[in-house]
Amino acid sequence: MSKGIILCGPTASGKSSLAIKMAKEIDGEIINCDSRQIYKELPIISAQPSLEDLNTIPHHMYGIISIEDDYSVGHFLKDVEKAVRKVLARGKTPIIVGGTGMYVNALYNGIAEVPEVAKEYINQATEMLENLGREKFYAELTKLDNNLTFDQTNTQRMIRYMSVYLAHNKPLKSFYDNNYKVLTDLEWEPLLLSIPRDKVYENCNTRFMQMWEGGVLDEVKAIMESNIDQKHYTKSIGVQEVVDYLNGIITKEDAIALVQQKTRNYAKRQMTWFRNKSPFLKIYSILC
Repeated sequence: MSKGIILCGPTASGKSSLAIKMAKEIDGEIINCDSRQIYKELPIISAQPSLEDLNTIPHHMYGIISIEDDYSVGHFLKDVEKAVRKVLARGKTPIIVGGTGMYVNALYNGIAEVPEVAKEYINQATEMLENLGREKFYAELTKLDNNLTFDQTNTQRMIRYMSVYLAHNKPLKSFYDNNYKVLTDLEWEPLLLSIPRDKVYENCNTRFMQMWEGGVLDEVKAIMESNIDQKHYTKSIGVQEVVDYLNGIITKEDAIALVQQKTRNYAKRQMTWFRNKSPFLKIYSILC
């Protein structure tokens, strides 16, 4: 049976550098498992691999679609299956790396096989959210399912849940008995990178300063000047604050502090998710 590694953990925990080290040791190739690094327009602020990293070890599924495109967990599973098969065909070991818990769980456990939802229903759900606001829209969702596994901050999943109901006249949970799983012939070693929380927070702060000095302002300015609707790119952590700074709404100091705080909060949510939702992960500790 072929083997692969799943390496996950919070943002700024050192997953990417550890994955490169592993890949060198076991003749592996790295495959992305981060929902923001899928998109091509914001490589800096989403912390995609550097050119040096890409030249060191083959990387897959980074910057493969536009931020305007819809991309679900189902899309991820189809893409990751193709990428893994290609890596295995070359006699290499696939190393799945990222911090998106939904992707990790879907790869390891499978997901409910939900029929496709037409764009019109996604647009209807999006319009409902905009008209009702998050709180009232979420209240409507709880009428469909009083055991939702996400909160009001996750607008993408809220829209997804409602669009499925609009399209099929039944809640998403009704599809859960039909499980879709890929790569069932592989033996995975699922690892959760664990480093001290204060070190993760320190890394969050340091990394954004490096982004600020490494071209993130030009990156965000370029997408602001494009024809892409702002609602697509401001979902990524840090983008809204940089937009506000470039528009003269907030100061440089405030922008940096806000992004650093949001990144630390995100890392905390990721750690909570993996602890509560992914019991199959084995702790891989690094002392810093």
